[in-house]
Amino acid sequence: MEQDALKSVAAEKALEFVQSGMRLGLGTGSTASKFVALLGAKVADGLEVKCVATSEATAQQAQSLNIPLVTLDEDPFLDLTIDGADEIDSELRLIKGGGGALLREKIVAAASERMVVIADDSKKVVALGASARTQSRRCPRIRRSLHRGRRRTVLPRALRDRSYDRSGPRCRP
Repeated sequence: MEQDALKSVAAEKALEFVQSGMRLGLGTGSTASKFVALLGAKVADGLEVKCVATSEATAQQAQSLNIPLVTLDEDPFLDLTIDGADEIDSELRLIKGGGGALLREKIVAAASERMVVIADDSKKVVALGASARTQSRRCPRIRRSLHRGRRRTVLPRALRDRSYDRSGPRCRP
């Protein structure tokens, strides 16, 4: 099976976790994009969800498919986030971080009760961190706040406004 077809199969399987009325985190990347497309078809058929996008690219895709979007300020607790990974080892440990939306992805994942990671065979590695596609990023001045007993990551305004691309706010590597 081709890599593109494997991504579609993973996205279809993830859609099985979604129920009407859920608050979802929508991941970023090629596999997550396939999930968003499938979710858009379900929404068109009457599925009711509220979603938080982890990047501007995902937000634009969701809006084009009439998927209702909210922010974590409006709805700080999510039922489920579905996102991809950059590397997965044989023990199902994973690395995220090859893309510019990493920080938003982590914030949305932290706000979620559960997270489903979708990936195809191309993400399998013998040893985590061996791939050139993952990067180490340091994001200074992130503080944590407690909100109803759950940890939530909050970015200071000065960091949020620094640099911006299609993935959203970026941290310097």
